[in-house]
Amino acid sequence: MHRTTVAIIEELQSMGRSQSTVQAYAAATERFYKFHRKSPADLICKDAYDYLWDLYNVQKVSGSVYRTHLCALRFLYKYVLELSTDFGKVPREPRGKTLPVVLSQREITRILAVTTNLKHRTLMMTAYSGGLRVSEVCQLRVVDIDSELMHIHVRNGKGRKDRYVMLSESLLPKLREYYKVYRPKIWLFPSSRGEHPLGASSAQRVFSRSRRKAGIRKPATFHSMRHSFATHLLEGGAELCYIQKLLGHASLSTTLVYTKVTTTGATKIRSPLDYLQLE
Repeated sequence: MHRTTVAIIEELQSMGRSQSTVQAYAAATERFYKFHRKSPADLICKDAYDYLWDLYNVQKVSGSVYRTHLCALRFLYKYVLELSTDFGKVPREPRGKTLPVVLSQREITRILAVTTNLKHRTLMMTAYSGGLRVSEVCQLRVVDIDSELMHIHVRNGKGRKDRYVMLSESLLPKLREYYKVYRPKIWLFPSSRGEHPLGASSAQRVFSRSRRKAGIRKPATFHSMRHSFATHLLEGGAELCYIQKLLGHASLSTTLVYTKVTTTGATKIRSPLDYLQLE
């Protein structure tokens, strides 16, 4: 690992960025160095443009991968290399943004039904019930569950922001059952040793196994439950501004994507063909 990558890690940690962001930026930076086969001291502004151009036009990476590399290089050049670079000249993201994968309520039910492990089932129920990111549900503490006010305290979400989400009436008895069996002390869903919270990768594997077992072929991930939560709220009549707060989105435009995946409104609108008097 290059010394500049270590510097990036230390700088990000001092800013209080999440561990997932630190790891993603470090990996992107190392990939950038391997692409050019140069020492970081020899890098110039054009090297960043050339690399991003290759990601965009040759490798044709996904939008999320491209944005991660773009943000990582911005950080590298500004805070570590201290080079003035206008990243406004590079493509913002690959063409054709894909819509999120959303599971139906029936599919969510099937996934939970085949998850017989109490801890794993409670984990996924908690994530779906509040639209939590995988890192957020894994980092929950026992004290974050408030059965008096019926909410869950989500700490240090994306952007280092706290928020509250509803505590489902259906989830509460399951959490109590889970607590009686596992007796978690600090972390609500601890790792096997109990000293640390369950890892996000472990939670992802739990979901993947259950998805396959349920016979669902959609390319859904643990994060798809968050997308499904938002979509199902929207279909249930919840207002976008309320969904935005529950998801912890800084901008309403981010939440608007769920209007593109819901079919409720479209099914209620009649086609103009239905109004024609055809014989």
